[in-house]
Amino acid sequence: MTGEPGTPRVRSWASIGEGRPTGIAVGVGAAVVAGTALVATFVPAPAGTVRLGLMASSVSVFSALTVDPLAVAAVAVLACLVFDGFVLNHLGELSWHGAADVRRSAALAVAAAAGLIAGGGFRVVRRLFAWRRWSHEVSAMFWGPAGSGGHRPVRGEKVIWNEEGTRHV
Repeated sequence: MTGEPGTPRVRSWASIGEGRPTGIAVGVGAAVVAGTALVATFVPAPAGTVRLGLMASSVSVFSALTVDPLAVAAVAVLACLVFDGFVLNHLGELSWHGAADVRRSAALAVAAAAGLIAGGGFRVVRRLFAWRRWSHEVSAMFWGPAGSGGHRPVRGEKVIWNEEGTRHV
């Protein structure tokens, strides 16, 4: 929503990804993946599920904050490649491990999808509450606060607007 010219636009932390170019989101996601891979390398190698959990959770949080499916798809593929090349194999060497790689890729894809669904759902609920608050403000502006005894028109009742106020016929 845009306000009057010259009024600042108020944004909350939950609107991080709105209106951002996809390329910027992919760049931020790449930085998140690189940072997570760096942290995951400090986890001992036998705890492979913990390493994968770190990468999946970072992809999920990124996708929930951006809610940009194209950027999330690019970052999920990048996370899969970085996980295979740097966390599992070290030195950036990509190799195929069969069914284990399929499971890892599926886990990252599910994490990305879950983040998209959670982020999209949060934004829908937030917008519904904003709409509800706005509609109550508009209603109170025209008809008085709810419960104040002000007359609200019913269906079929005509409202005549004039300079003295409103009149219900």
